[in-house]
Amino acid sequence: MSEKNIYDRKYYNKEQKIDFLKSLESQYQDTSIDRISMLLSRLRDVEQEYGDDLCNFSLKYAKLTFVLKATTSSKFNTKQLSFIMKYVEWCEANGKCKFGNDSKWNMVDLNDIDLDYVYKIQTVKSPEHFQELLESVYQGLYGDVFQSEMGYIYKTVLYLLYLGVKDDEVGYILKSDVDCFNKIIKINDRVIPIDDYMIACIQEIWDYTHVQKRVTNGKFNSTALIDSPYLIKKTKSGRPIANTTNRVDKEWVQWKCSEFSKRYRQSTGEAIVLPAKKIYDSGVFYKLLQREQAGEKITVDEVVPFYSHFHISTSYSKLIDYKAWKQAYYG
Repeated sequence: MSEKNIYDRKYYNKEQKIDFLKSLESQYQDTSIDRISMLLSRLRDVEQEYGDDLCNFSLKYAKLTFVLKATTSSKFNTKQLSFIMKYVEWCEANGKCKFGNDSKWNMVDLNDIDLDYVYKIQTVKSPEHFQELLESVYQGLYGDVFQSEMGYIYKTVLYLLYLGVKDDEVGYILKSDVDCFNKIIKINDRVIPIDDYMIACIQEIWDYTHVQKRVTNGKFNSTALIDSPYLIKKTKSGRPIANTTNRVDKEWVQWKCSEFSKRYRQSTGEAIVLPAKKIYDSGVFYKLLQREQAGEKITVDEVVPFYSHFHISTSYSKLIDYKAWKQAYYG
């Protein structure tokens, strides 16, 4: 196993995670160690949110963590849980677990995973449902200042994903691509319909030249936006965007989606995890549902145009996901 792969990934409690991964070298093939390493890296955000190593999670947090990271594949979930348990058992054996040899992960049962519930925390039901989630997080979270400026920018970014803009396209949308009168956005070779909610967000941010950003001690500073032809303007500070162009990038969009899910969980206490791809999927599924309700038969041919940038196998997988999403929300 390449140590470079292990060290390059980000972990919570990194030294402990690396010691564990190194202990596997005599037992597992490199590919298995790499999968375990990727899983531990994916769990970092939850560990940061709960403020502890996953081996020390209470039963409540252990179950919630597993549901948040679960998929609709029972086989994959079983493998993920086995990887987590391998790490937890190592922590117990090496005195790293505050519960001694009685980690709460031993009480997590795969039979407790309700796939309908998994879909409901990883997708949204409808435009109205997503709008409610966005408003619950961004309306007045940091007071009127946040709501009127940064909140509108973030709502615009996330809702663009729902309407059919890919995460690596958000930063490329020019103001000239937007036609609020005809309710469309033109991007690449596609025309994406937009609704009144999207138009209201776009009109709000259209003339922004500065935004109020929260700094230490709950205070706000005015930060200038780079003058550019793009709809979503980059702040002059550039943080946390690594690219040197005048546009936001894919990584920033994905980070904002992760931040949104975290803030929703913190403000409501309810489980939700909506990465960019799941927001995009939710919008696609709702479009397919509308077509099916209008009498159209939904096959892989109807799915392909939304995922033409992927291999055809992705469209078959998404068709299965669509049916499960529909079952979860609409029965």
